Amino acid sequence: MATNYAGFRQSRFGPSRVHHCAAVRRPGRRTAHGPWCAAGHAGQVDQAAIAASDGLIDIAAVTAVWQDALRIPAWSGQPAWTHADLSPGNLLVRDGRLTAVIDWDIAGVGDSTVDLIVAWNLLPASARRAFREALAVDDDAWHRGRGWALSISLIQLPYYQNTNPALAANSRHVIAEILADAG
Repeated sequence: MATNYAGFRQSRFGPSRVHHCAAVRRPGRRTAHGPWCAAGHAGQVDQAAIAASDGLIDIAAVTAVWQDALRIPAWSGQPAWTHADLSPGNLLVRDGRLTAVIDWDIAGVGDSTVDLIVAWNLLPASARRAFREALAVDDDAWHRGRGWALSISLIQLPYYQNTNPALAANSRHVIAEILADAG
């Protein structure tokens, strides 16, 4: 699955595109910022989400990983196309192989490291190395992808805690995987 997804990623967006970091922009649509947004707004949102998750997750451990993510330098190259919502519900798998990617609603141009979230929200820990090697992702890009996965999960967890238990459970899973990786 890891190399199957990596092949999809490269065939659709190109092998060098996983190193870009900028805000995802699509005319007339919302902008997905991330911890490395020049405006700094996303960091404030995630700090609020951490506070809202008190009692649901290990706040001290998450804050430490989040602070590390904020220290990662932003990519200064050209933006790349990105799906930006590669959650398990948007990846269709049959017989252990990726067969389709759906829900392209927030696709846009920007930080394609957001598409690395698959490493933590779908792939088992044992497959992450193969996935990373197949994409030839450097440390900064890998850690930005991990920061994106953490950011998305931190926002989803308190928001969906009572209204969508499955999504909240996936957010807890992603956060646990990230903490295990960072530890």
